[in-house]
Formats: sequence, C-alpha cells, structure tokens
Amino acid sequence: MAVLANLESFVENKKEDSDHFLRDPRITEMEAETIRERTHAGLQAARARGKKGGRPPMDKNKIDMALTLYDSKKYTIKEITERTGVSKAKIYQTLKNRTNPHIKV
Repeated sequence: MAVLANLESFVENKKEDSDHFLRDPRITEMEAETIRERTHAGLQAARARGKKGGRPPMDKNKIDMALTLYDSKKYTIKEITERTGVSKAKIYQTLKNRTNPHIKV
C-alpha cells in the first residue's frame, strides 16, 4: 500500500506542477506566438501553391438582377433573395455602396 500512496502523491504533485506551468503567462504567450508563426507560414505556403483564401466573389449578374428587382419596387426582399440567391445582407450592402461609392464591398 505504501507504493500506491507514493504513486498517488507523485501523480498529484505532477498535476499541480503542470497546472502551474500552464498558467505561466510567458509560456502561454510563447505558445500563442508559435501558433501565429505556424499559421502565417501555412498561409504563405498556400499562396505559393496558388491558393487564395476567403469566400469566392458573388456573381455580378446575380447582384445586378437583385438590384433591378429591388428598384422595380414590385418584389419584397424575401422574394428577391429567393429568386436570385443573393442574400439579404448582400443586397443591403450593395445598396449602401451605391449611395456611398467610396465604401468598398
């Protein structure tokens, strides 16, 4: 039984040591920096292979159709989104850009 008690004590002490280690702000900052560097390196490698991140641009014809339907004032936004596949947010974003052309969509 003494061996088991010593083992339990050893495991408990190691757990406390690891908890302290994980709470050290220098260690967490170093880990965060490592993650940032690896992420940046991965993005650069993907760009070198010709990959481009982000969402693909929406079809300009669909947006133009949505705006034409909106300007006709015969359709609700819900009907326009159902017909064209352009989201409500994209319609309003494009309308805002029409009134403020210096904002890039």
